[in-house]
Amino acid sequence: MQGQEEKYDYVPFAETEEYRKVNGDIISRWVQLMVERGTTSVDKLLDLATGAGTMVNLFFELLPSNLKQTAVLCLDQSGGALKIAKSKLEKQIDKINLIKSPIQELDIPDGSIDIALWGNGIHYLDEQEHIESLK
Repeated sequence: MQGQEEKYDYVPFAETEEYRKVNGDIISRWVQLMVERGTTSVDKLLDLATGAGTMVNLFFELLPSNLKQTAVLCLDQSGGALKIAKSKLEKQIDKINLIKSPIQELDIPDGSIDIALWGNGIHYLDEQEHIESLK
């Protein structure tokens, strides 16, 4: 119904042991590669389909302390999801910007993001939206 906030409840899924383990292992490998390749700073991180903020949370748990001054852009088309993510992430991240938008409508200037995370949500898009999103 138009004018009402959508119902959002992915928290149980995003907080399961299996979800955190699988995604934690992947993010751990990414962070290890960053360190091995000499990454000394990460200025901006974009989290696509933020949901409950679990991917950002895992990323910051595994990120070396010298890299934790990262500004985070959380993108989700659900305002409810963004509220949940903000309440969870603002305890560990100083610079958070919330963007309520579908990914395929987001315009990001070239070179403005150092890392993009996309842990879930791609399955909501059709093939053409996949192409638009990745552009």
